[in-house]
Amino acid sequence: MSSSNRVNVAYIKELVFGVTPTVSPELQDIRYTGETLRKDPATVQSQEIRSDRQVPDVIRTGISMSGDLNFEWSYGTYDVLLSSVFQHGAAWTTGSTITASDISAASADQSFNSTAGAFDATHFAAGRIIKVSGFTGASTTANGIWRVKTRSSANKIIVQGIAALIVDAAGETVTVVSGAYIRNGITFESYSFEKAYLDVASTFELANGVGLNTWGITIAPDQIITGSFGMLGRDLVPTAATAGDGGNTAQSTTSVMNAVDHIMGFMLASPSDVAGGNSQNLVSLDINIGNNLGARLQPGKLGAVSMRSGTCDVTGTISLYNEGNVLPLVFSNHGQSGFMVPFRDENGNIIVIDVPRVRFKTGGRNAEGINQDVIVELGFTGIRDPGFGWTISMTRFPGP
Repeated sequence: MSSSNRVNVAYIKELVFGVTPTVSPELQDIRYTGETLRKDPATVQSQEIRSDRQVPDVIRTGISMSGDLNFEWSYGTYDVLLSSVFQHGAAWTTGSTITASDISAASADQSFNSTAGAFDATHFAAGRIIKVSGFTGASTTANGIWRVKTRSSANKIIVQGIAALIVDAAGETVTVVSGAYIRNGITFESYSFEKAYLDVASTFELANGVGLNTWGITIAPDQIITGSFGMLGRDLVPTAATAGDGGNTAQSTTSVMNAVDHIMGFMLASPSDVAGGNSQNLVSLDINIGNNLGARLQPGKLGAVSMRSGTCDVTGTISLYNEGNVLPLVFSNHGQSGFMVPFRDENGNIIVIDVPRVRFKTGGRNAEGINQDVIVELGFTGIRDPGFGWTISMTRFPGP
């Protein structure tokens, strides 16, 4: 008999769709809280008529696999899989760090300024997420996470953030980090996933041709931040030996994040807002990506021969305490908004999710009963930001 506590899940990226690498593959162990990876045979009951009223046969007409892998949010643990579900098409794009004493903050145009022209066009382009530290004077509020709204020149970047900037002259030793990022793209990647039942000898299951179809994360009060990956694959079969070389790469050890200690803030703002917006009345947030994967099938081939990718759907729900008509009017007028939420774990590692432009498709605020808060609940769909050219991004900053 097998215990769930003894099931190890690991994966490896495929070079050819549906083919698990065989040249000394080293599988990557993954942290998870539950899984539903399963084989999905397609069958049809024979329609032949028998005078004894019995079913003559059930015929297999296809196979596939599907299921979810649930997780608790932690820094660096899912970087490879996140890049694939975003269909980013490469490793996380590298960042850049500037440390100088000529950087100042200006409130008039919500900008950071470098007299030396340190803001290069690659790492400080519009849409990049930056981390600022080192201001000690009037503008300590400048220290934190910002989205670059526009890059005027190598000397000036205009930013959006949770708070408005305060004037602070150059002279302090300021560090500006442009983080490594992924964004939604067009490159499909496939994986093999292995389940190892470690308390039963020679018992494994191997799924191949697995595409990452969905991803989602949930932020709620007094809760661990949780999420899941949804998968669609070619097949899943029992095996008597591991598909790897027996020396799996160990899991990450970064700490699990919660919605109390590890949310740095929440910016909810129109793309036209200069400073951004401070929406500390957030109650909960759900963010989801759907890639609308579909299996390509051919006669004479059992299971998918490849996968197609459909529309990248970015959807979710924002719930806030009712504090006025601003957001209900945005919903009522079919206006636009956008949001950014940064997470920081206990070791100072930061990861930022940014959806710069959304439309609210559903909304309401109701008094559902006595002794309750009125909650504004807005269902959103992310849309392409015409200035940035993408719908969703994720940026990381290793601590401290």
